[in-house]
Amino acid sequence: MDLDKVNRKNIIIGVLLNIVSTVAFSVIVYFMLQKGEIQQKTAGSDATNFLYVLIAVSVIEILTAIFLRKKMYFGPTIKSKENFQKDFEERAFIVAIVLSAFAVAIAVYGLILFFMTHNPLIFICFAAVSILFFLYIRPKYTLLQDSLARQEQLVDEQRFYNEKDPFSILK
Repeated sequence: MDLDKVNRKNIIIGVLLNIVSTVAFSVIVYFMLQKGEIQQKTAGSDATNFLYVLIAVSVIEILTAIFLRKKMYFGPTIKSKENFQKDFEERAFIVAIVLSAFAVAIAVYGLILFFMTHNPLIFICFAAVSILFFLYIRPKYTLLQDSLARQEQLVDEQRFYNEKDPFSILK
């Protein structure tokens, strides 16, 4: 199996989902500030409360993604021994998309808060956390190697992914 190809594909999707979209959000914020379309205003208590809620949601997302990363890479993900390579590549791609979505959501929260408060610093903080989190959780070659070895072990033990029970991956 060509793990380099799998890893490259996963990194590309991660970069597109995270880095490119965060840069696009930054461009939106920049042009809105440059055109003077928005006036700096004081955020009300609702916006402040929403800020705290989105910070909490972001922390929960980060912890959930870290937990799911381990389970999704090392739980049973192969449907059949005959389709081992195809199943492994598909699952690795799905995991990359899911984890990237967790990371980019944080930048989206920052953008939403920017629209509410017109404070670019809030967006910048959320965008920075999003990018740093992506850099931590991004697909790594060594992780794919370890996952491949674990999937081979699970197949030898006759433990396969059960499509009827999608949570079997968490067991």
